[in-house]
Amino acid sequence: MLGEVRHTGSLRLRRLSGRIAAELARRGSSDPRDLIRRAVLTLESDLTPDPELLLSAAAAAMQLLDHRLAETLAERAVAVGGGPWAKIAHAMAITWQERGVRAEEVLAEQAEQASGLERTQIAILRAMNFTLILGEVTRAERELELLPADDRSAQAVATALRALIQMVRGHSRTAVDMAFAAEASSLDNDVAKIFLAWVFVAGLGDLGRIDEIEPAAKRGYAIADKSPESGHLLRRLALQETHGYRLGGMLEQSDEVIARIRRDTLDVPFEESWHRVMVGLSAMTRGALQDARRSLRDALAYLGPGDSGRMVKTFGRLWLTTVTAMAGSATEARCELEAIEWWARDPDACMFDPYRSLAQISRGAERLG
Repeated sequence: MLGEVRHTGSLRLRRLSGRIAAELARRGSSDPRDLIRRAVLTLESDLTPDPELLLSAAAAAMQLLDHRLAETLAERAVAVGGGPWAKIAHAMAITWQERGVRAEEVLAEQAEQASGLERTQIAILRAMNFTLILGEVTRAERELELLPADDRSAQAVATALRALIQMVRGHSRTAVDMAFAAEASSLDNDVAKIFLAWVFVAGLGDLGRIDEIEPAAKRGYAIADKSPESGHLLRRLALQETHGYRLGGMLEQSDEVIARIRRDTLDVPFEESWHRVMVGLSAMTRGALQDARRSLRDALAYLGPGDSGRMVKTFGRLWLTTVTAMAGSATEARCELEAIEWWARDPDACMFDPYRSLAQISRGAERLG
């Protein structure tokens, strides 16, 4: 009888979820949160799942930086017949959780059977994944060569990505020069403009042109604010901005950006790990070693042992090695250093090699001391 009561309650709940979802649809709200609520309620209701609704909700979740939810919604869209675009959305959600190997598996499979606009989008996503998550810059360049020459939007993204690839290779001056040239050509693609903002903020920081970071970052934020399809790229722009400020010793400005990251990603599961890493790095820069170790350990614990967070795990553990050595804990520093799985699979992707060298030097200096 208890099971029957529970079953009856479940049926009523499903009908209620369906009515609420229908009411949200009737209102026609443009708020991405309402779209996500409607999709989730539909899945929990007695209504037939709509793949277009689920796909739109997945895009809305990415706009709000909740990539785990986006992955779930895209998976359900695939399951109910969403087709290749649902699979592409699924791969994108995986990519921004830094699960590059799995994302490439999905995209490579789709690439074999795709054509036209779908194939173009896959090439762009593969190039992004190779550049930013897997550190395979040569493969990224090969993928960009597949883009149709007469597709202005795709070529705009390719131009920006080529500048970003130079950045990842460690060629900051070349990357910034390429970005300025691309900006002067008036690229007509918001995603490309955000990529250029990444190059400006990171590259100008590397070159010591700290006063130019804020205007470049503001241009990127302004584009993302009016362009829902590029909103999911904001977090990395903010990370690059705080990195640039830190290189210039502008710690107050760096901390202001970190606080904004926290406000924008409050209660978003994956994003909290990056926030903890940046808090830890800020504390290390200020000499608060125990606070830094605590934040960096929290970041790694937050992600757990799964395959998410390829880059955040690399840098979290890298800086944890450095700060642990600085604190005089030789054995722990050695263990952290040995546990690092380096993010880049291509030796030409050497943008962050100085941080690995710093960790190794810190470990060696502590041992000699």
